[in-house]
Amino acid sequence: SIFKKLLNYDEITEEQRTDFLYQIGNAYLKIKDKSEALFYLNKIYKQNPNYRNIKQLIEIIQSTKKKLIPQ
Repeated sequence: SIFKKLLNYDEITEEQRTDFLYQIGNAYLKIKDKSEALFYLNKIYKQNPNYRNIKQLIEIIQSTKKKLIPQ
């Protein structure tokens, strides 16, 4: 929740904002809330698809979500 609050500060840089989004996405991933994790990680991907391991994280989440959907 601290990172979410920090996103609203005008004084942070775009680099800091992106890092906060990444930390929020990872936090949701750790508590297994894949939908929320994807929401935040996709925000980063739209701005910078080469940021850290963002593409791989999104692909992993999407592939595990597909396995959970009954056919």
